[in-house]
Amino acid sequence: MGTLAIDIETASPDEEPAYDEFDNTDYFELVAVALGYRVDDSSSVESAVLFRDGGWEEEHTADLLERVAEWLGRREISEVLTYNGAGFDFIHLRNWAEETDDLGLTDGVSECFRSLDSQQIDLAVPSADYHTDLSFEAVCEARNISVTETEYEDYEIDSEFFHDLGIDEDELKGKHVGTYLGEEYVTGVTRGLEEVPLYQELKNMLLDYAEEDAIRLFDLYDSFNESDCKRVSSQSQQ
Repeated sequence: MGTLAIDIETASPDEEPAYDEFDNTDYFELVAVALGYRVDDSSSVESAVLFRDGGWEEEHTADLLERVAEWLGRREISEVLTYNGAGFDFIHLRNWAEETDDLGLTDGVSECFRSLDSQQIDLAVPSADYHTDLSFEAVCEARNISVTETEYEDYEIDSEFFHDLGIDEDELKGKHVGTYLGEEYVTGVTRGLEEVPLYQELKNMLLDYAEEDAIRLFDLYDSFNESDCKRVSSQSQQ
């Protein structure tokens, strides 16, 4: 039985949520799911990032959730690592899965994500016992975990592209995906621009960013004592 790490990337194409509404799925759409899997603590991490293949219609959410469930179904999982998954990732994964099941677009994916949620170790919980700045990057830095930053200049995308979107920082941040880049990527997919070099580079950049976060969850997990890491599901918080 192995350990899964999961991290989602979202966009808010219709309306940005207020600070206290990040648990309201009405504001969010699923863009990509980053997955990591390790058989044991001496094994290397297997990783994948699965992307949305169409626009914001429910059938494309259903397609992505089914592909994630298929990936998971080929692996034996005993525990699931997230960072704030109980406050964000699994709230929305369960809501989307329940919706697509109810619409008949998927069959049983809600049970898959409910089961994973019950196995969840939300690493934001032990982090709060030791650190005041709880951003994932800050906690990793404080615990001497090396995180490879996703630098915009490393990709063959003109800087004006980011400037026009309102991004003036050098490194990709989660807020950039949620506010700008996730929606821009899906817009490119709906326009059939996947093979255009700009959008190929954009996808590569998003993949690198999401994959790095999923892999570092294992390092963060290993940095804590076993007694620190208790299962915390989003269901138990509701």
